[in-house]
Parts: sequence; structure tokens; C-alpha cells
Amino acid sequence: MRRICLLTFALALSACGEPPTWHKDGIDESTVQRDLSACRKQAQAMQGPPGVAMGSSPMSPRFGPVDASPADRVMQEGQSIQGCMRGKGYVLKAAEKK
Repeated sequence: MRRICLLTFALALSACGEPPTWHKDGIDESTVQRDLSACRKQAQAMQGPPGVAMGSSPMSPRFGPVDASPADRVMQEGQSIQGCMRGKGYVLKAAEKK
């Protein structure tokens, strides 16, 4: 059910046009991109390499892979990036129409 909701949300968002962008008063685009890159690296470091679950082997003989699915990892990474950027004082704003 959760995947269906996420897929529906992603399709609806893609139909809206340009994705939202990060903004902070008095900050130029190069600084935004630098901060975003730093937040991405931090989020990826927090996730660890794929296939390695914390404190256990990557496979459970009874239940199979114990690592998060690729979709879960992407979602968790995105949430970490958003938290990092908001922590730096940025807000997401809808893209300006041209």
C-alpha cells in the first residue's frame, strides 16, 4: 500500500512541472549547490554501503535480506538530506514559472 501511495505521489508531482528548489535569503546558487552536495554526502554516509545491515550479516537464513530495500534507502536518504538542508536554514519552494 505504501509503495502505491509513493508511486501515485511521484506521478502527481512529476505532472506538476518543475520540482521544488532549496532557497535561503542572501545565498547564491553556488552556495546552495555546495550545501546540498554536503548534505547528500552526509546522508549517504549515514546509510552505509548497500547490503550491509548494522550489527548483523546481510542475509538472514530465515527471512532473506535484512537490509532496507533500494526504495527505502532512497526515501531515507531523501529525508536525511531534507533534514540537513532545513538545519542549515533552507526552505523548499516551488519552482518559479518562466
